[in-house]
Amino acid sequence: VDCSGALQVRKDLTEREKELCSSTAGFEDFVMQFMDKCFALIENSTLEQTTTLDTLMDKMSNQEGMVEIGLTSTFSTILTQSSPDIYQEAIKKLFHFASSHMFETKVAGRMAANMCRAASKAHPAFTLKLFLPHCAQVIMKLTEAEDVQKEEQLDDELLWNLQLLADIVRCDGLTLLTYRDQLVSVL
Repeated sequence: VDCSGALQVRKDLTEREKELCSSTAGFEDFVMQFMDKCFALIENSTLEQTTTLDTLMDKMSNQEGMVEIGLTSTFSTILTQSSPDIYQEAIKKLFHFASSHMFETKVAGRMAANMCRAASKAHPAFTLKLFLPHCAQVIMKLTEAEDVQKEEQLDDELLWNLQLLADIVRCDGLTLLTYRDQLVSVL
């Protein structure tokens, strides 16, 4: 939370409190820079292909798994502790990133979707307002053709949006009621 305005309002602050209030002025910049670094990490994450006797298995490496846990928990903590203004700017940036990229669903897509889930759990109303209509619209457009249900290999864009939708709806159920009709039509 940006508490730098307290310097003009409160005259009884100690030097330490003044220093603390001044240092919070840069928190929004820190959050945006942190997100840029997370996005770069996601964009550079790759699916590790491991060959076994006769099958090709997709899996996330141990290091990528640890990065995913750290990234998600840190981002979640930042969002839950941010002021509404900082939170809204962060979610807008996250939405732009998620809606303008398409990721495979095993490593990079999982990390990005987990960030979206963290946002949805922190403040579901604002997050769902941005993400859910977008995901529902893309999914409905891509599944209009009847032969989609018979395809063995689904479109990457469809898989990515299904993954996003699956993660953002893992939030408070009361907030989801607003989007009941859209969710039912997607199902």
